[in-house]
Amino acid sequence: MGGTEGVLKFLAAVSVDEVRLFCRVIGRTSTSGIVRRQRQSVVTELLTALACDHFPDTKLRSADRRPLLRQYVRMLPACTADFLDTWMSSDSLPTPNAKKLMEAHPDLLRNRCLQESGSEHDTERHLDRYAPLLTDLPPLPSAEPDISESMAFSTRLLEELKEGRTQIEPDQFHDHLGVAQ
Repeated sequence: MGGTEGVLKFLAAVSVDEVRLFCRVIGRTSTSGIVRRQRQSVVTELLTALACDHFPDTKLRSADRRPLLRQYVRMLPACTADFLDTWMSSDSLPTPNAKKLMEAHPDLLRNRCLQESGSEHDTERHLDRYAPLLTDLPPLPSAEPDISESMAFSTRLLEELKEGRTQIEPDQFHDHLGVAQ
C-alpha cells in the first residue's frame, strides 16, 4: 500500500463509510499482543498525519480536508500511550470511547484517574468516565493472587482517598461503585 503515505492517499479516496470501517478495524487491533509496539508506532504516525491540523510538527500530512476526526478517533486504542495522553489532554480534539481505551491502555487511564481525582475536575463526570476501571476493566487478573486488575485499582483509589491524596466525595464514590452506605 505504500506505508503511511499510501494509506493516507487511500483514505482520501474512499467514502466516509469506508474510512469509518477502516478506523474501527484498526482500533480493534489494540489488544493484540503480536508486534504491538511496532503497530502502535505506525498507527500513531497515521493518526498524527490524519489529524495534522492539531499536530503541526508532523512530517506526513493528509491531503483529505473532510471533517473526519470523529472517525479517526476510533483508532486511538491502537496508538501509543504517550500519543493517547497528548490527545486526551487537548481541548480541541474529540473525546475517545474511554471503555476501549481502558482495555488497551489501562495503566495510562488509571494514572489519569488518580491525577484528575486530586484536581478540580468535575467529580461526577470524572467517576462516570473511569468507573469501568474500578469495576471490570481490564478483565485480567492482577499480580496479586485471586484479585482482578479492577479490584486492585479500586483498592489503590481507596488508599488514595484514605491518605487524602484524592478528593472524591464519599457519596459519589459509593454511588459509582454500587456500595451501600
